[in-house]
Amino acid sequence: MLGALAVTPHGFYYDMVLTLPPVWLLARRARRTGWLPLEREALLAGYLAPAFLGLAEALRVVPIMPAALGLLFVTVLRRYVVEEAGAGRIAPVGPDPPPDLAVAGPRP
Repeated sequence: MLGALAVTPHGFYYDMVLTLPPVWLLARRARRTGWLPLEREALLAGYLAPAFLGLAEALRVVPIMPAALGLLFVTVLRRYVVEEAGAGRIAPVGPDPPPDLAVAGPRP
């Protein structure tokens, strides 16, 4: 889906709906196996980029959608490479989970 958007000469608002399935699928996969560094930020940028498309066109600045699509494509590719190189399990990014609390009595 991302490749189809990258080769089109025009990017309209209604075309950017096609970026949502890769974002949702990648977020779902990352929640199950762990987030890669900067993966959350890349998905957020890809998700919010269509909202800023009109502002970028009105201000006549550099188009943001090619950069957002490229970032999403690299994020998906990086996730694929990391999962293929390992066993599909990625160490989660973020603070360590709290230790188990000591409980009196036997554990179930």
